[in-house]
Amino acid sequence: MINDNPHKKAFHMRLTQKEYDNLHANAKRAGLPLSTYVRFMMKACQHKEQRPADWFKFYSQLCRIGNNLNQLTHLAQYTGDINTEDYLQYRKDFSEFLIVLLGELYSPEKLDATKIIQEAKAQEKQERQSA
Repeated sequence: MINDNPHKKAFHMRLTQKEYDNLHANAKRAGLPLSTYVRFMMKACQHKEQRPADWFKFYSQLCRIGNNLNQLTHLAQYTGDINTEDYLQYRKDFSEFLIVLLGELYSPEKLDATKIIQEAKAQEKQERQSA
């Protein structure tokens, strides 16, 4: 019998007992063998490439601006010299922008998990039939 399994590479990974239990429980809930579950979860979470050094300089500058906005907000509230309502709106807008910026750096792109699991089940079924 010829082995047509395309999965020829293997690696070893250490997990805590809790991580191991969670991994097996998630695979079981998805109705998939552990290897198929891990393979398709890798497809579901595609990390973005690391940002260039200039991007981090930009991010650092934005953080400084945010700190300055916080200091000015406190001063405005204390002295009453600035229209606090408008200023707080500017601060909120900046905070939302910063959250989006951080999300671009730290959040992996997420694909439709339901679709990934359906594809995994179909592939698993196909592999069983061809075995």
